[in-house]
Amino acid sequence: MTRDALGVHPLNSGKPKRLNPLKRAIKIRSLTGNELLVRLTYERLPNYCYLCGCLGLIDKYCEVRFGEGFTTNDPDTQYGPWLRAPTPGRDELIVIRCGSNPDQQF
Repeated sequence: MTRDALGVHPLNSGKPKRLNPLKRAIKIRSLTGNELLVRLTYERLPNYCYLCGCLGLIDKYCEVRFGEGFTTNDPDTQYGPWLRAPTPGRDELIVIRCGSNPDQQF
């Protein structure tokens, strides 16, 4: 059996592991043999720490914050809101037109 990117086993309760940081990118090999770096985004991502990338934490409770050499002004954080995939809004209207006349009024 395999696990998905969040470490969820298909027969498990569906809760991801908290101890491992999220993957930000993966390397894949194309059919021509070139290696490509693919950035990952996650749908329905729960709270996670922008400092260590672990699920279920927020940065103010993270052990990394209290570690040696931590500065709050570090612009090069490895994790951030860019890991969340954009979700379509609930109020988004989808129009499906049937027929051959695109100018038909509804």
